[in-house]
Formats: sequence, structure tokens, C-alpha cells
Amino acid sequence: MSSPPGRVQGVALVTGGSRGLGRELARALLARGFAVAIVARGREALATAERELARGAPGRVAAWPCDVGDAAQCREAVERVVETFGRLDLLANCAGTIGVAPIERQARADFEASLAVHLYGPLALMIAARDALVRAGRGRIVNVAAIEGLIGVPRLAATVAGKFALVGVSQSLAAEWRGLGIRVTLVCPGFIRPPRSEAGGAPATPMPRWVALAARSSLASIGRERAARRILAASDRGQARLVLTPLARVLFLWGALAPGSLARFAAWADRRAWRGAADPGNTHAAG
Repeated sequence: MSSPPGRVQGVALVTGGSRGLGRELARALLARGFAVAIVARGREALATAERELARGAPGRVAAWPCDVGDAAQCREAVERVVETFGRLDLLANCAGTIGVAPIERQARADFEASLAVHLYGPLALMIAARDALVRAGRGRIVNVAAIEGLIGVPRLAATVAGKFALVGVSQSLAAEWRGLGIRVTLVCPGFIRPPRSEAGGAPATPMPRWVALAARSSLASIGRERAARRILAASDRGQARLVLTPLARVLFLWGALAPGSLARFAAWADRRAWRGAADPGNTHAAG
């Protein structure tokens, strides 16, 4: 853990900060002069991320393991941030998990695991952080869900359940805590592309070839660095919801205006996607 820095622009806690969008948000916040605490479950990946981030921001990075599915660990994480840096201005809930399987192969435990990471963890963190964010005077919360928090996606039922729950709670707290000076920004991205230096290798979850190709399209995906910049800009404005990528926005509006039509399209796309592809069984990946 780093020692407390001198004057900083703000203090942020980022969950899922060891990789992916969480780490990119931490990097963007450090570039703005923030002190940042990152938490995640994997100790090795967390230590690697801490070393990388601290190289450009000595004294402004802290990291420790935290399972966001454990409410006690969530409360402790918030306490340690305030203890280390003296305040908390921004909480970014980026931790996530995904499971790909037909619904008959998704057990109750899969739904409970999704709710633990996507709902109960962020909820525990937000409640624990509330007083510190009020003291900050303009506290901010960023909750990263996904497009599957706005529309149902075949073979992602457990993930969808957790993401939908996070969407609903984010909307409730955006209204309930507005009078406290806390702004809640809900982020629902489509595909997020990793930097070229991290591209390649097998995907974390099974993915049909045409879906993988779509994930690299500028209409269906967004680069990680650009996503981080847009998320922080939306948080600065106090924007209630940000849907990233043109395709994600189209799907969201389609689902709102013609849900039956979208369901028929999703059924067709699901059949086409997995025709001749290996059955994924029930594959999970944490993010």
C-alpha cells in the first residue's frame, strides 16, 4: 500500500481495478490528479496493476484484495480508503462476472453469484461510502452495468439478472441521494475493445466468430481508453445514464419501443451464432 500523498484533486475507489475497464478508469483518474485505491479478488493481477499504475503516480495508488460479494469486505474497503487518503470523492463499481450457457444449465448458484457481484456488492459499497461522499461535497458514483442490463440476451440469463438489478438500484439511488449532493452515473457499454498490446489470445468466454468480428467494429465496440474518458466526462456532468457504442444505443431503443421485435431478432441471432459452434456448457469469466 502506498503512503498518503500530498494535495490531490480527489480520491477514488475502483472495484475490479486490476484489469479491463476498471484499471483503465483508475489510470484516467490518476492522470487527472486523483489518488486511487483499486480492489479486486485476484492478488497477483492486483499487485501487477498496482505496480503499473504507481509508476506514473507515486504515493497516489493503493491496492488490496476485496471480494465485492462479501459485504464486510466492501465496508472495510471504504474504511481503508478514507483511512489511507483522508477522504473519498468517487466510487466506481466496475467488478463483474459473466456466464454463458443455456438457461437450463444455469443453476440457482449462478444467479446468486451474479447478484452478489453485480447487486449486493455495489449496494454494500455505496451504502458504506455514502457519508464520505456527502462530506466530499460533490460525491460521485459510477456503476458499470452493460447493455445486458437494459435488454435480455440469450444464454446470459444469470448475468442479465444481476445487471438489471444494478440498473434499477442505480436509478433509485440517483433520485434518492440527489438531495445529498451525490450524483450516480449508470454506464451500460456494449463491447469494449482492449488496447492492441493486449489483443489476441483466446477469449475468456466462448464466442462465435461473427460475434467476435462484431466486437471489433467501431459501431459495436469502443476502445477502453475512450470508454474511460467518456465515463468520467459523463460523471463530471452528473449524467444519469451513459449507453456506449451506437449498436448498444440502437438495441436499447429497439427494446424500449418494440420489445417483441427485438426478442424475435435475438432468437434468430442466437440460433445463427451457435449453429455448428461448440456448446459452451456453463462458462464463467470474472472481469
